[in-house]
Amino acid sequence: MRIEGLWLRALAGILGWLGGRWIHRQRRLFGSRARPLTTQEHDDLAGFFDQELLASVRIRAVEQVSRPWFVRPLAWLGLPLDMDFRSAAGITFGDLILISGLDPGRAVPTTLLFHEMVHVLQYQHLGIDGFARVYVRGWLENGRAYLAIPLEQEAYAQEDRFRAGERFRVKTREALS
Repeated sequence: MRIEGLWLRALAGILGWLGGRWIHRQRRLFGSRARPLTTQEHDDLAGFFDQELLASVRIRAVEQVSRPWFVRPLAWLGLPLDMDFRSAAGITFGDLILISGLDPGRAVPTTLLFHEMVHVLQYQHLGIDGFARVYVRGWLENGRAYLAIPLEQEAYAQEDRFRAGERFRVKTREALS
């Protein structure tokens, strides 16, 4: 199914709004028992992100990231969406990072944490509702391909630089808003 023009913008707006509501709900569900970065995690990321941002982040291990509640009703209405985060290793909701399938006592992989921190910075720039709108619009405009979403492309590009050992200060592109 190909969606274009006004329909694409309308659908992106609706799904962005629903996504924002889902993100706020996830924050309420998981935020209260989340932890700050460990000293090691903080030290690993300190040269890349501002101290204020690092201090604001909270981490929560979960068995599995939930599927957005609005996916099934939309499928019943004839709009099947393959938007399912249940296999995600991590997902970010504002300054809350959920890490799935992490054994107790095991450290969060640094590259995964770095990638999710880029999303925290994007949320800081766009706000929760803005992030949801931009994320969904990028998903729809790029054939519903996860790796083609501009917010993900930016996070993966920054992660690649991190993996390569480059020292830099992470910034989000203004053009994403």
